Amino acid sequence: MSSRSRRASAWDYFTGLDRNPRFADFFYTAGSTAFVSPPGEILARSRGARAATMIEMLTALALVTAYASSFLDFQRPSPSEDLG
Repeated sequence: MSSRSRRASAWDYFTGLDRNPRFADFFYTAGSTAFVSPPGEILARSRGARAATMIEMLTALALVTAYASSFLDFQRPSPSEDLG
């Protein structure tokens, strides 16, 4: 069996996983990465997995920023409010 016909597994894309990873392993990794704190024991091995990890982190950061900005008011006061 050649290496090209071999079916890809999670081991090809991540290190630190069991031979038969469970959904909970990937949920743990995704949840930790979404809070911009990827777990140290599960690492992305391929370019695609690293790109997906970075996209997830940037998306989570953008969502948290948008959520936090909804509580802040960045409007300048009108001139009539400045005078009193």
